[in-house]
Amino acid sequence: MPYNHIKKISVVIVSGLLLIYATLAGAKTEREKADLIGQVRSVVQEEGTWKKGSRVFSHSATYDIKGRMLKMEISFYRVGSSKREHKSKSISTYDSKKNRRETVLYGEEGTPTEKRVATFEANGNETESTTYNDKGSVKYRFVHKYDLSGNETEVVSYRSDGSIILKIVNTYDEKGNLKEVTAYKTDQTVDYRVVNTYDKQGNMIESSIYKADGSLEEKRTYTYNENGYKKEKIVYNPNGSMREKETYDYEFDSVGNWIKKTTKKWVPKEGKLEAEVPYIVKRTITYYEGKK
Repeated sequence: MPYNHIKKISVVIVSGLLLIYATLAGAKTEREKADLIGQVRSVVQEEGTWKKGSRVFSHSATYDIKGRMLKMEISFYRVGSSKREHKSKSISTYDSKKNRRETVLYGEEGTPTEKRVATFEANGNETESTTYNDKGSVKYRFVHKYDLSGNETEVVSYRSDGSIILKIVNTYDEKGNLKEVTAYKTDQTVDYRVVNTYDKQGNMIESSIYKADGSLEEKRTYTYNENGYKKEKIVYNPNGSMREKETYDYEFDSVGNWIKKTTKKWVPKEGKLEAEVPYIVKRTITYYEGKK
């Protein structure tokens, strides 16, 4: 579905995959983009249905005092077993004088598989990044543009030969909320378009996804709890019928970060909505001493 491409449009390396997510506006730290508040040193996130024998995805991240990611590790394991099915990690080093970061991704055997070099503005916004394979050859490159408020207005990805893979153009409302996202294909024709609506608090309450021909692909509506976290999401088909529904419950630590998130999902089966097995995300968070 077109909307899923949005999750492929930001610029972070996770287990060798380059993800792009164009909906995070402004000069946020990587820690903030990970939905973390306070002086978090590290977080271990584990998620799955937690049924016996089911697969759990484990992701850990370590941040410096400025909220920049220093190290990330991912792995999978099955409930009831301590054996890790897959392991990879990335380690980042910074050159503050040059506003430059180098991230090396390591595979199962602990050998380097990719290197990513990124440059930043003084406010922390990433301006350009180049990813190299294990032979040192360029795989792809991303270039970012921002408005005077620090909102990302454009992301263009390039192949090693300089040709464009994909271009994302973002527009914002007067409050700085991401109003519209348009993705363009290699030939510069529209791939898909997303239009968002917000409430007075700045919470996105509706998101409509349109195909290249302008027809509606789906519409999503959101409601929020008293902490500003999503409480419910409903996905509608173009004809207005409900495609799926999700609700979210949270548990929080003393700082205000959520440490457990339970997602309950209902999907149509034989003419009615049926519940799937709840999906649970657990986070173990540590803070810099005395800096919560």
